[in-house]
Amino acid sequence: MSDTGRMFCHSSTASLGYCHGVVEIIFWYFDYAYFNNTGERPVGLTTWVVTIGATRRTVSRLLILSISMGYNYLFVLPLVVSPQRATPLLELIFIASILLNVTEYVGTINDIAGRARVLLVLPDALLDAFLILWIFTSLSKTLEQLRGKEFCELDIYRQFSNALTITVIASIAWIGYEVYFKATDPFNEWWQGGWIITAFWDILAFGLLCVICYLWAPSRLPAW
Repeated sequence: MSDTGRMFCHSSTASLGYCHGVVEIIFWYFDYAYFNNTGERPVGLTTWVVTIGATRRTVSRLLILSISMGYNYLFVLPLVVSPQRATPLLELIFIASILLNVTEYVGTINDIAGRARVLLVLPDALLDAFLILWIFTSLSKTLEQLRGKEFCELDIYRQFSNALTITVIASIAWIGYEVYFKATDPFNEWWQGGWIITAFWDILAFGLLCVICYLWAPSRLPAW
């Protein structure tokens, strides 16, 4: 595959993530509009929404993992880990995300009880933690292979590594705030401001995809 083909692959994956996000927001709008008018959740529509959301998150994770493995520079570097080996983990993440969101939203009006939510969130969180560890391990190996070679890709990967580190730090800080928010509002009295909890994750994911699009824009590639 040529360098242009690899760039097209990453651009297509990022575009697919954006398209999924737009469609997901549109479906959420109709879901909440129906819920506001009738007091009931439309089972079919909500199921589609959570499925699209889980697909978007899986595609985004696949993009970040493949870049961390050095996949876009196959013609220069051997793969640190074959992308096919990531498939079982991504499938588990997709399934865990689907189960969590289906239980939380599909046909549900009241919030899930604390212990029940912990049991659903814990597998999803553990899988995400393992994926983050895999991403940073692969990224470290990719940087090591690029180090000492006069490639502008090394600088690009360093910038990507910095952006990824900032994202993880921001995520940890926000998780702390989310735990504080839930602990201090057991009766959901601050429900009007609760939307910011989930909105932050969408904004963070969107920002990281923007960084990827900027760093691996075709105009930034050297001529081969």
